Amino acid sequence: MKIIKNISLTIALIIITIYLTKNYNVHYTLNIGVSFLISLIVAETFYELGFPRLSSFLLIGILLGPFVLNVFDNFILNKLKFLDNVALGMIALVAGCEINFNRDFKCFLRYGKFTINQVIIMSILTIPTIYLLFYIETPTYAKLSIVLFTTIIFNATSPSTTVAIIKETKSNNELSNLVLTSAIIKDITLILAFTFCLSIFAKSSQHSIYALIFHEALSILTGIIIGFFINQYFKYIKYNTGTFIFLILTMTSFLADKLHLNNLLIFLIAGIVINNFSNFGKMLNELMEQNFELILLIFFFSAGASINIKALQNMLFVAVVFVLLRFFLLYLSSLAANKFIGIEKQAVKLSSFGFISQAGVSLGFAKILAENFAWGKDMSTLLFAIIGLNQIIGPILFKYSLSLYNRHYNKSSL
Repeated sequence: MKIIKNISLTIALIIITIYLTKNYNVHYTLNIGVSFLISLIVAETFYELGFPRLSSFLLIGILLGPFVLNVFDNFILNKLKFLDNVALGMIALVAGCEINFNRDFKCFLRYGKFTINQVIIMSILTIPTIYLLFYIETPTYAKLSIVLFTTIIFNATSPSTTVAIIKETKSNNELSNLVLTSAIIKDITLILAFTFCLSIFAKSSQHSIYALIFHEALSILTGIIIGFFINQYFKYIKYNTGTFIFLILTMTSFLADKLHLNNLLIFLIAGIVINNFSNFGKMLNELMEQNFELILLIFFFSAGASINIKALQNMLFVAVVFVLLRFFLLYLSSLAANKFIGIEKQAVKLSSFGFISQAGVSLGFAKILAENFAWGKDMSTLLFAIIGLNQIIGPILFKYSLSLYNRHYNKSSL
């Protein structure tokens, strides 16, 4: 009964908002407020049925976004972009606070070795497979540049989605730690690999590998400084810490955007510094949790609204084939990567479910390809469809895999 009431309320709100938007010159903040309210209602309704909240935010973002009902149009998306960066910074800060080198350094090294092995094996499997597929179906796409860029995107995983599901499920086990660590390492290494390939294949590209290394190094340094600054504030001032963190997030996100720094990396490093060089990691985590659902709402609703559902619809069959192929290769490479490392087998088997999700970095790669290559526009349409599907199904499957792992762990401990 409750579900029917909530769905009826959601439909009524959507109809009223569409009517007001089309017939009256309403301020865009009304669209934002109603869209977020609808997302919260739907998320809480389906969460009781085991559906991840962030998946609800994504799906409502798609429904209300510019490619379907257009309640949340491109103008509003651009207005919300800065807030989206702030939300990403907070998610990264929380992720950093989950990493404890003092306690888990040996585990971190194991996960790091696993990730490097997995990326190498995944690439070795993907390159000939993708080349053969393109050669058979679309010979003009059977080029080294296209195959390499596709391979990099196939390897990419969304750290923000990983953190969101781990926080929602309150997971802290071998599987959650493996997937989170791997997602973070991949995010940094694949950005470097993508830019390196871009500097080789795109003659008109403004992207320099040396400039990227400089910006990434500067991002790490900025994260260290911010981490120690937050530590000192918590230690000596301790006043209105929530407002202080929000101001730090806002000012740093603004500067990062202007200076072309990696906002995710900055706050990830800041979180690691706070958690490993002070006793304030737990306190900051608890502080973030008070507003974490709102942050997830902003970030994942925007991500959903940015998914071009028309591209997904036009390329659905091909995209599904690539999504299934990617999952199969992820599964094989994960099993092979664990040889001689010794991570728990069940965690390794289920880790491929955690690697499915793709978001901002992968979409950014696809956009850059569209801007720099003659084949980029058509190829990016396919990539958008693949990334969109991965981001829709990824959170659901990762949450399911965490549930399976917990059941297996509970049985084995009896």
